[in-house]
Amino acid sequence: MNYLLSTLWLFFLISAFNSANNLFHLVFALFTAFFAAPYFIASRAGRGITVNLKFSDMIFAGSTAEVAAEITNTGREEKFMLEFCGASSERYDFDPARIDYLEPYASKTITLNFNFKKRGLVIAAPLSVKSNIPLLVKEKLIKLEHGKHFIVFARIVRVQFKNSRGADKTSLKKRVFNSDYGELSRFKDYDAGDSPSKINWRHYSISKTLIVPQNEEKNSVSYSIILLLAENYECSSPPYELAVSCASSIAAALNDRHAAFNLITVSDKVKSITSSITSIEKMLSHLALLDGNHTISRTALTRAVNKAHASSDIFVVSSQPFEGLNFLHKYLGGRLRKIIITKDKGAEEAVNGDAAIDAAGENETGRIPKKLKIAGSKILSISSLEELSAAAI
Repeated sequence: MNYLLSTLWLFFLISAFNSANNLFHLVFALFTAFFAAPYFIASRAGRGITVNLKFSDMIFAGSTAEVAAEITNTGREEKFMLEFCGASSERYDFDPARIDYLEPYASKTITLNFNFKKRGLVIAAPLSVKSNIPLLVKEKLIKLEHGKHFIVFARIVRVQFKNSRGADKTSLKKRVFNSDYGELSRFKDYDAGDSPSKINWRHYSISKTLIVPQNEEKNSVSYSIILLLAENYECSSPPYELAVSCASSIAAALNDRHAAFNLITVSDKVKSITSSITSIEKMLSHLALLDGNHTISRTALTRAVNKAHASSDIFVVSSQPFEGLNFLHKYLGGRLRKIIITKDKGAEEAVNGDAAIDAAGENETGRIPKKLKIAGSKILSISSLEELSAAAI
C-alpha cells in the first residue's frame, strides 16, 4: 500500500510540474487534505488520554456486564473519532467503543460491554486507542495503562434445597443441661432486664436459683460444604471448574437463606472458612482463586470432617469419584445431605447409586473405586450446572 501511494504521489508531482504551477498546488492541497492531515491527527490520537475503569463489586464467570470507563483528555489538543478496543485475553473480552469528539481537558464516560469467560484473578490488559478518521492511510494503536485488577468469581446458579429433616430434629430435640463447672461457666445469675424466656428452669428445679446464658453465645453452624479437588483433574479442566462452581452456588444459596455454614476446601491443603466471621465475597474469592489439586489422603478427609463436626447437614462436592467418598458416607452418616460428583460431558466415569465405576489407575490413597457403596439418594453425578439447578439437594 505504501509503495502504491508513493508511486501515485510521484506521478501527481511530475504531472503538476509538467502541466502548470496551479495544478501542482491543487494536487498538493488534495494530498494534504485527504492523506497527510488525517495521518497527523491519528498519530497523536492517544496522547494525553487516560482511562479509568469502574468495575462492579461482584463479577461472575460466564456473565456479561456493562463497565463504565471514564475517558479524560489531559492535553491541549482536540481528539476526533477515538475507538477503544481491548487486548486479547483468555479471561475476558469486550466490544469496541467510540467517542466522536473530546475537548481539551474534558472527560466523557462510555460503557464497555465486557464478557467474562473464566474465574480467577484478572489483571486487566492495557486498552488500545486509535483514530478512525476517513481516508486514513495507516492506523496507529496506542496502549493506555490503567492498572486495574479484579477477581472474577466462579459461575453460579440457583440451588434448590430439600427440607432438612435432620436439622429439624436437632432443633426440636430438648437440650440436656449439665450442671458441671464447664456448663455453669456459660451462665450468669438472672438480673433485671434479662429475658425470662432464657431462664434455665431445669437448673431452677434443682438449685432454686435463676440463671440465664451469658451474652457471648457461640454461633451454631447448621451446614458445611466440603469441596474435594483430587489429583486426576487439574485446574481449568471441566470437572475441576464445575466442582468449584457447584460449591460456589451452594455457598451463595445458603448465604441468601441467612444460614450459618462452613466452607471446607481440600486441594493442596485443607482450609476452613466460617460464614459468621467471613463475608460471602471473601468466601467466593477463595473459591475463585483455587488452582491446586492433590492426592486426598484419609488424614486430609478426617481433618475436613472434624472441621464440620458441629454441622447437622453436610454437602460434599468432588471433582472425581474415589474411595474416600465411601469413607465420608460411613463417617458422616445421617448428617450427609448429598455427595455431588462432577464429570466431563461425554465421559461416563461418575454415576448415580451403586452402579459400577471403571477403575482407571491407582494411587496410594486416592484410588478410583470399582464401586461407590453409597445409596442413590445420597449421590448426584452432574456434567453441567444446569443439572445442579434442576435437582433438589
